[in-house]
Amino acid sequence: MVGLVERFNQTLKQMLRRVAAEDKWDWNLMLPYVLFGIREVPQASTGFTPFELLFGRQPRGLLDIAREQQQPTPLRSVVDPVREMRERIERVMPLVREHLVKAQQSQQRLYNRAAQPREFQPGDKVMVLVPTAACKFLATWQGLYTVIEQVGPSPTAWPKTKRTTVSHKPPEATNVIEHDIRTAPGVIVRQRPYRVPEARRQAIEDEISEMLKLGVIEPSRSVWSSPIVMVPKPDGTLRFCNDFRRLNQVSEFDSYPMPRVDKLLERLGRAQFISTLDLTKGYWQVPLMKAAKEKTAFSTPSGHWQYRTLPFGLHGAPATFQRMMDVLL
Repeated sequence: MVGLVERFNQTLKQMLRRVAAEDKWDWNLMLPYVLFGIREVPQASTGFTPFELLFGRQPRGLLDIAREQQQPTPLRSVVDPVREMRERIERVMPLVREHLVKAQQSQQRLYNRAAQPREFQPGDKVMVLVPTAACKFLATWQGLYTVIEQVGPSPTAWPKTKRTTVSHKPPEATNVIEHDIRTAPGVIVRQRPYRVPEARRQAIEDEISEMLKLGVIEPSRSVWSSPIVMVPKPDGTLRFCNDFRRLNQVSEFDSYPMPRVDKLLERLGRAQFISTLDLTKGYWQVPLMKAAKEKTAFSTPSGHWQYRTLPFGLHGAPATFQRMMDVLL
């Protein structure tokens, strides 16, 4: 639909360029006449003019009006034109539907000309096209995911395609480094949880269940507590976040140097091969020290929890992750 609108706007602008004066400042005066010309031209999809489909008769131009003035017209009642218009519409609509079906079939053949039916099997790597909340016509590819089960045929136009369920693999923890949260003796951060709307409780419980399954969190009896926040993502789903601002205020800052962008660009300039490494939820691959786990504790309506691996939001997390990358690379 968006493509059709853009195509119509392009055609309309081309026609305005032809009929407008040389200075192009009077294009708005010509717009009604250009639109009238478009509405009285039969469309390829329907075989009829838009004017005729809307009003049930052909448009009357200047030549038609002049011809009618030269020819005498018989006296007619008010009901006769309405009856004739209704009869014309009843005769036209079956033809319009037939033309639309043929046009849609032709457009479908052209659109699916390069399409290839696919069938995914458990274990295949796939990406998922997820719509965004910013614009319903836009979507982003997310993944990679692993197909774990075929649950039924897909309702799309491809008969052989299977709708599949996907899931992340549990993140593998590294053994080269552990993250520590250093705080002054006797300092404890204990914050009350933020109020959770009833509509978001299920999303929180689903996230807790997933993190427990992945081994990211565990039940806690810690006296520490930081609130959680559910942040909307561009695709309309919710992101589970921890508000560690108070914890970061009482934690020692890690001044491990981060790489400079200009130095990285200099190294890339002399490289013959360039590769990228995309670690999904990479922080979760860094384990926490035993003393640091209780400091990441947080509460939800279903219980009190603490992280086993490095969570997002700690100001020392980038430094620890950079240390790990320097060791591995």
